[in-house]
Amino acid sequence: LALVAAHDVPRCVVTNSPREITDAVRLIDANAPLNTLPVYFTRGTYAHAKPHPQCYVLSVEQLLAKRLAAANHAGGCDDGGDDDHDVLGVVGMEDTPRGL
Repeated sequence: LALVAAHDVPRCVVTNSPREITDAVRLIDANAPLNTLPVYFTRGTYAHAKPHPQCYVLSVEQLLAKRLAAANHAGGCDDGGDDDHDVLGVVGMEDTPRGL
């Protein structure tokens, strides 16, 4: 997680847990690496619980919108262009046996 954060790769957590639980878990010292993940999509931010794809689609759309806005603000590609390096890369990880 630290390496991904150091390279400013767009990243987030998508969870069925409510915000109150994720906030509490992030406060535990042993879970400090979780604080390198800047965005949390918790159960209250989408209508259909996992494994429905809605939460994943919304999270990718929001990360892409932030990435494009930042690129436009910095004078980067203004229309999606042909710059392959400006395309959002997405990596999914599962952290529970139940999710596998």
